[in-house]
Amino acid sequence: MALSGAWNAEFIDQQYQLWRSDPSKVSRDWQFFFEGFELASAMESEVVLVCDEDQVSRQSQVEALIYRHRDLGHLLA
Repeated sequence: MALSGAWNAEFIDQQYQLWRSDPSKVSRDWQFFFEGFELASAMESEVVLVCDEDQVSRQSQVEALIYRHRDLGHLLA
């Protein structure tokens, strides 16, 4: 995997298209990269939310209370 092309989106897309058509057409480094990319993409669809709106609202209120406490403490110090 050449660093000179590592950040070039067009180059990466070309390598990805080659890999999708035939993984042996790209270097072993790119094969590992795209296999990891596919794995991460597959896991992305399995994301489950673990908190509801009520929990988010309560957490926001706690953070606001802490901020106000710090702000007032700073002024009184």
